[in-house]
Amino acid sequence: MPLSQLPIWLVSTLGWSGTILIFSAFLFKDRFPRKLLAVMNITGSVLFGVSLVARESYEGLFLQVAWIIVAIVDYRRAMKSPPNAGA
Repeated sequence: MPLSQLPIWLVSTLGWSGTILIFSAFLFKDRFPRKLLAVMNITGSVLFGVSLVARESYEGLFLQVAWIIVAIVDYRRAMKSPPNAGA
């Protein structure tokens, strides 16, 4: 099924879930480990991105793809750092 044919309640749920994950990662950046924050950002951006594709909002999708790349780079850095660093 094409994303544009998803039910609007599902599109909205995915978008809001992604938004909450991204915002939570920002709010708790001093309390959560970097790896978890990166995973929250990646997951949130993917969910929000699916919502944007379903709504054919490609400007926002561009931003989410950039955010995913930043989060992946941060995750890779966190994987290379010592276990207690950034916790």
